[in-house]
Amino acid sequence: MQKLTINKLFICLLLVISSSLIACGGKGGSSAKSASSFEQLQGISVELQSQLDETMSPITLADEIIADFENLPKALSLDPEQFKGVISSALQGEVKLPEGLTGDPVTKLTEFASKLKQFKTSIAATPDNATALVTRIGTSIVKVPVLVTEIETKAKAPVVPMVFSKEDKAKAEKEAAEAKKMSDEIIAKLNGMKTTAMELPNKAKNALTNFSNALKNLGIDNVQALMNAGKSVATEQGEKVVEQNKELVNTAKDLKAGAKDISKLAKDPKGIAKDAVKDVADTAKDTAKDAVEGATK
Repeated sequence: MQKLTINKLFICLLLVISSSLIACGGKGGSSAKSASSFEQLQGISVELQSQLDETMSPITLADEIIADFENLPKALSLDPEQFKGVISSALQGEVKLPEGLTGDPVTKLTEFASKLKQFKTSIAATPDNATALVTRIGTSIVKVPVLVTEIETKAKAPVVPMVFSKEDKAKAEKEAAEAKKMSDEIIAKLNGMKTTAMELPNKAKNALTNFSNALKNLGIDNVQALMNAGKSVATEQGEKVVEQNKELVNTAKDLKAGAKDISKLAKDPKGIAKDAVKDVADTAKDTAKDAVEGATK
């Protein structure tokens, strides 16, 4: 009876350890209080949607800027040469306003120049950012069934006083039922986001083409030279994206390994618990040996 109780205890402890590893994204997790597997499942698409919106923003920004090309000179009573000067300087990383401007025109042209600089940097990085996002979404799609398996495995664990109460088990069983229903919907949503992200490089290319044509309509022909000025910034961003991809691949590997451990635990919990007991006993034995040797020196 005592051995059975110990086995149950270690089963639950192992479930908690496995849950923590997944919640922290594999090895090296450092959050003070990790979200549960069910909480992760509920919020898995929220951050990704935010990243998708951010990656799409330069494409939307292109339409706003093209509209400004037509509206701002009229609203601020600028002649074409003055406006072209503002655009050219902004694309080269500076803000040079026509002399004699004061008040509201200064504010609006400064905001416009800032918007241009932001567009130039972000549109150049959009293809790489979109590629990284596709990888991140793919990793999350893989993570969904891993989380569901972990939630269901926890629900099947036996009640152990002070470790896994009846209330804990009831909550785990409820979450397992909800997780099963949620998973298909979440994966469908993530797949939709992935499709959208995969379309962004072409949309960014089209946005840049429309932007370039609009500049040429204003009489600015050296578009390529202006867009290449300070290109090292976009290149540096691209290198960061490559490093992020490497981290995502490693995270996916950790998730896959975690899924195998959870599956093994579900199939043979007593065997896993037995191994855990042996590991603890061996560690205790080694610690005692070290203590004795330290005391005799």
